[in-house]
Amino acid sequence: MDSNSLEKRISDLEKLSHEPQNYREKCEEMEKRIDNLESRIDEFMDNWGPDVQRRRDERDARWDEMIRVLTVQERKKEKGEFAKYDGDGKALDDNEQYDFAEDLKGDRLVSEYNRNRPSEQWVKNVNEIPK
Repeated sequence: MDSNSLEKRISDLEKLSHEPQNYREKCEEMEKRIDNLESRIDEFMDNWGPDVQRRRDERDARWDEMIRVLTVQERKKEKGEFAKYDGDGKALDDNEQYDFAEDLKGDRLVSEYNRNRPSEQWVKNVNEIPK
């Protein structure tokens, strides 16, 4: 073996063997960088993570449903279609126009009946008013 090849091998070995003398400082620096990256990831997940996306999807679904309902109502209003069922699910008579006027009259009667009475004697609907 000649000395050139031995020197070359030694220099190659020195290049390949990298042992930092300040490994503790390097580790602390890497820990700081890791902490910084973790905080960025946490911030990103708080702003854009799956929970945020799920809440946005739910909100968007509610908005889409409201828009669909309003669109259907507008179409029916344009066509002249009216409600076929009351709030309790009972079919309304086609010949009778039901505009809740009876409920308003009943509410007015109850209000007038309760006006000058103590709250213990108040009635809640028209049927409770003595005749």
